[in-house]
Amino acid sequence: MKASKIEIRQCERKEGIFTEILIDGHELNGVRSFSLRQGVGNSIPVLTIDLNALNFSTDIQMLRLVQDGMGEIESIKFKNSEIPVRFSEE
Repeated sequence: MKASKIEIRQCERKEGIFTEILIDGHELNGVRSFSLRQGVGNSIPVLTIDLNALNFSTDIQMLRLVQDGMGEIESIKFKNSEIPVRFSEE
């Protein structure tokens, strides 16, 4: 499997200096923050990206969501399912 090229770079815009993250040359939109950590020794670096991901899809069977600062999740519609799973009372 070919590894993706991840770039983290500063860029100047009219509004000021910003940091942008690109994966294989494509800019990630909605990045709120990021952290790059690496432990002592030969440990693998870990990049954590905090996104405003309000519209996403996945086909994994288990999903853990951590949502801070944007309100509560009301429902999730799973692929091949007609009725979404609702989390809030109506």
